[in-house]
Amino acid sequence: MRHFQLVCTSIVLFFSTACAVNVKMPVNRLISPEAQGELAKGQFDLRWVGVADVELANNKTSATPNIDPDVSEDGAIGVGAGIGILRNLDFYYHTGDDSPSHYGLKWQILGEPRMTAKEGNHSLAIAAAYANLSETETENETFGSDSGRAKIRAEGHEALLLYGYRPRNHLLFYAGPYYYFLETKARIFRTSGAVETNTANPKGEGTQTGLLLGFRYIAEKGYINLESGYSKTEFARISPTKMDANEFDDFFFGGSMGMTW
Repeated sequence: MRHFQLVCTSIVLFFSTACAVNVKMPVNRLISPEAQGELAKGQFDLRWVGVADVELANNKTSATPNIDPDVSEDGAIGVGAGIGILRNLDFYYHTGDDSPSHYGLKWQILGEPRMTAKEGNHSLAIAAAYANLSETETENETFGSDSGRAKIRAEGHEALLLYGYRPRNHLLFYAGPYYYFLETKARIFRTSGAVETNTANPKGEGTQTGLLLGFRYIAEKGYINLESGYSKTEFARISPTKMDANEFDDFFFGGSMGMTW
């Protein structure tokens, strides 16, 4: 009987646990150091990326949510795109589930761009992007009538330096460091009966530094990109009181399949 009660209690606790309030900081970028090479030439991909998952609060429906920050490893499905502006300058974009959208420019300063690159091509590029996230999440208690709502905002920027080499016409290896900064704000509300209460307003900021290493197999109208990355993430709550999250570093893996035109 005691074991049965423990099992029932565990099931109730599992289903009554509300989803946390999270922001995902992507590690994998899956960006080639080669520009498109012509105006309006471009690419689009579907991707899976490794992310540092930052928990801003543990529960939307609690009257007293825990807002101690925590960082862990996770992954996210997303999309990426790039389009040529000048011969050596691209606009690029990437985003993922619970991650900011990134709007950036990539400037290739060495080597031939994608449209004319051949075996033996060396490429070097710098890239920078603005990051922004604005979303609202709602949730109802599994057992009960209360509900929770979280307004999440994040803003920041990224910078990359990428070197690439083509040992074959259809194969590109690349590597380089990157830096990422993100500020986060969350407003959490609980509705009990007909009364909505603002339960927490955590603010935080974090940095991420790392090294990316990848390769891209390039076909006539598409490509496959695989990438590993080592990343160190530091995050802290800065309001209402300051608290550092666990320092987190690890290896991450991502990949994409894309089309070109």
